[in-house]
Amino acid sequence: MKQLFKVAFCLAVTLAATIFTSEARVTLPRLVSDGMVLQRDTPLKVWGWADTGETVKLTFQNKTYSTRTGRGGEWSISLPALSPGGPYTLTVAGNRSGGEEIVLHDVMVGDVWMCSGQSNMETFVYRVMDLYADEIRAFNYPNIRYFRVQTRTAFGRQEADVAGEWVPAVADRISNLSVLALFFAREMYEHNGVPVGLIHNAVGGTPIEAWMSPEYMQKYPAPWAQVEMFSRPGYLDSLNAAAANAAPRPRLNPMNDNDPGVGRWFRPDIDDSDWGTMSLPGYWSEKGLERVPGTMWFRREVTLTAEQAVARNATLRMGTIVDSDSTWVNGTFVGNITYQYPPRVYPVPAGVLREGRNVIATRVTSNSGNGGFVEQKPYKLFVGRDPWGQQIDRIGDPAPAGPGWEIDLSGDWKYRVGAQIPRTTGGAGTGAGRGNFAPRPSNNSPTGLYNGVVAPVRNYALRGFLWYQGESNAGRAAEYRNMMADLIEGWRREWNDPQKPFLYVQLPNMLDGNGWAEMRDVQRQTLRIPATGMATTLGAGEWNDIHPMNKKDVAHRLALEARRVVFGEQGVGGTGPLFESMRVEDGAAIVEFLCVGADIYPNVRLGGFEIAGADGNYRPARAVVLRGNTVKVWNPAVTAPVRVRYAWAGDPVEANLRDRDGIPASTFEALAN
Repeated sequence: MKQLFKVAFCLAVTLAATIFTSEARVTLPRLVSDGMVLQRDTPLKVWGWADTGETVKLTFQNKTYSTRTGRGGEWSISLPALSPGGPYTLTVAGNRSGGEEIVLHDVMVGDVWMCSGQSNMETFVYRVMDLYADEIRAFNYPNIRYFRVQTRTAFGRQEADVAGEWVPAVADRISNLSVLALFFAREMYEHNGVPVGLIHNAVGGTPIEAWMSPEYMQKYPAPWAQVEMFSRPGYLDSLNAAAANAAPRPRLNPMNDNDPGVGRWFRPDIDDSDWGTMSLPGYWSEKGLERVPGTMWFRREVTLTAEQAVARNATLRMGTIVDSDSTWVNGTFVGNITYQYPPRVYPVPAGVLREGRNVIATRVTSNSGNGGFVEQKPYKLFVGRDPWGQQIDRIGDPAPAGPGWEIDLSGDWKYRVGAQIPRTTGGAGTGAGRGNFAPRPSNNSPTGLYNGVVAPVRNYALRGFLWYQGESNAGRAAEYRNMMADLIEGWRREWNDPQKPFLYVQLPNMLDGNGWAEMRDVQRQTLRIPATGMATTLGAGEWNDIHPMNKKDVAHRLALEARRVVFGEQGVGGTGPLFESMRVEDGAAIVEFLCVGADIYPNVRLGGFEIAGADGNYRPARAVVLRGNTVKVWNPAVTAPVRVRYAWAGDPVEANLRDRDGIPASTFEALAN
């Protein structure tokens, strides 16, 4: 199978070279383009494609380098290690291109990071404006450059190029960029004073298997079987052909077909006097209604003055809704979100609002039956203000005239059941009743993203990797331990550097984070791998949201780890106190911690510790700082302690051990030495 991948990869590169050089022109990968940041202090490779046997010349910093293309049309030129600086111009030309040159402008030299993982790495700036609106509007760092890779998967082959462009980190260009990566880059730029490049290829909802190379995936039989299936020559073509030739099937959408409100209940003039009343936010199963998958309609009246009705820039904020919604204002559709996590921020078109009575209607679809509106989120109508309560139309615009209004929508809403769909034996998402179909690859499929968005970057020199992932693998912590080690080793091998820094974010706290304590402990143990660093994030999560907005503190801790692991600074770190050892003395557990940054903060009544004897039954424990970084843990009912654990819950609200800089301690479970 390894040979199959090598052959397929060579064919893919050859095909790419044939396409790129159809007009006998030298071409470059999209990463090598205007505005790029090159990695400082290390030899570099610039590569591309041209006709076989063509001489390619590259000029940079008043020096010219040349090479000839290989049999497949590929070429590469090595540049010596460069000092940080810029902007520079880089030119590339071939001897058969009629004198035409590719001229790249605004090239910088600094530090480049590849930012990968799932949705918490991907989370865009516009989704956290409730916390950071003022900072984002003032964001002006043109020497921070960002390349957002277009998502692409591949099976049985590795892509030769990625799609995207280098974008400067200035206020009007960053709304759809990773907020975590941007805050990290800003801190590193301000600390080191050199340009920063970010290559962002994170994809929401993806498991670690999607990011692993085929070579390492072979160690895991179940996902490897998928890789072999999807890589089989003609497999995808046969799926597409079967779909094209299949007879049309009747439309089956019981959520819509059985809902009497479809096409009617969003209208402002319907009679809802016989509807029930429910206080929102909250979940309807907690308010006396049956927990059955289906749809629920909600309506709320808002009275506006003449001045409010004509104010420009109105936005409806509908918090976060489980699972999906469609929303109208005065019968005009303003937006929908098809899954539970994103915040609902719906612009209201001009002319929709009226003086006097206005009606907001939303149809909520719950797949599990536990549908509703998540608490402690904004449910407001902003009139004459932006979605974050500011008197500004959008990033960079001047404030409009008028005071602006913020109308709270929490409280009583009218409601009526739409469709209720009885649970089936197969359960949601099993494919029951849909027929038998061959599995199709997706962003979640093993090796797909590695082949599509990681392998094409491997020629581009990096300072290191940034990784935030694990939510999709929760519940499989033991397997994740091995996969994380294999992913790190595999990526380092591709970049030909066994010590390439790998910095990652530990899962934060979340109430419904089942299996997250085990995952956090496994992530802590990953620090045993040399040249790794972990940002501990307890306290930076949200009990009710898998996508916590506080990315600034997380970025700061990640930057501290970069300073420690990559640049060798002493006395800084983003891990907080780390478990080091445990022994038993006089019926108590004595736990020693390693603090790479500041020492333990002692002036707090410690919580979050549990202790167990030989029976393995954990009991809440008292804990005090004995001295330095040593903590005593005990419970009078456990006279011979064997185990201690800390912050062992999805949302361990009592866990408060931290260092003097405020960095929290990591979740851990330990046995006595």
